Amino acid sequence: MALGFSHHDSTTRTQDRRCRTRRAARRSSLAALAFLALFSTAPLRAFEEEDDDLVKKWQESETKSSWVLSPALYGGYLDPLDGYPRFESFASGGLDLYVRPPLPQFPNWADKLVGRISFNYFPLEAPKEVRGVMEDIYSIDFSVLYRLTRFKGKPDHLRWVPFLGGGIGVYQDVIKSEHPAFSSLGQIKQRETYMGLNGSAGFMLPCLGPIRLIPEVRYHALKKEHGEWATHISYQLGLAYWIPDRIEE
Repeated sequence: MALGFSHHDSTTRTQDRRCRTRRAARRSSLAALAFLALFSTAPLRAFEEEDDDLVKKWQESETKSSWVLSPALYGGYLDPLDGYPRFESFASGGLDLYVRPPLPQFPNWADKLVGRISFNYFPLEAPKEVRGVMEDIYSIDFSVLYRLTRFKGKPDHLRWVPFLGGGIGVYQDVIKSEHPAFSSLGQIKQRETYMGLNGSAGFMLPCLGPIRLIPEVRYHALKKEHGEWATHISYQLGLAYWIPDRIEE
C-alpha cells in the first residue's frame, strides 16, 4: 500500500515539473516576442521621424518662397518705323521691374512666366529742316515673358535663358514747339495719349553675382487717330538685379 502511495507521489511531482517547464517556456517565448517587436518597430519609427522631418522642411521651403521683385535699368537705340516721317534714330532708356511668382518644389510650364512693368523714354530726333520742334514718347508697359528654360541643374540666375514676351501699354506723345517767329508765346506743348502693343525677344545672361545682362529687342505699336498705327523698334541692353529664389530651382 505504501508503495502505491510512493508511486503516485512520484508521478504527481513529475507532472508538476512538466507544467512548470511549460509555463517557463511560454514566458520565455512571450519575452522573446516582445523583444523582437520592440526592436523591429524601432527602425520603422526612425524612418517615420525622418519622413516627418523631410515633410516639415518641404513645407518650410514652400512658405519661405515668395514673390520676388527684380529692378533693371536699360539703355538702347531707337529705330522709328511707320508713323514718324523722316525722323531719325536716337537713344532711348528706361526702368524695368520684373515680377516673379513663388517657385514651388515641382514647377511646371506656368512657373516659367515672368511679369514685367516698364517705364520707357523715347526721345525722337525731328528732321533737320524742322526747327524748334522736339518730340518725346513716354510709356508704361505691362508685359508677360515666357522663359525658355528648364528648372534643373544650375539656379536660374546662373543660366543663359532665352525669352519671348508681349503685352499692352499706355503711350504719351509730347510735342514741344519753340519757333523763333513765336518767341513771345514761349514753349508750346501738345500731348496725346494712345494705347499700344509691345513684343519682345531676348536673353537673360549671368554676369556678376545676382547681376544679369539682358540684351533684347522690343517692338512697339501705337494706335493713333483714325486707326493709324505708329511703330518703332528699340535695340537695348539691360542690367538687372536678379534676386535668387529662396529655394533651389
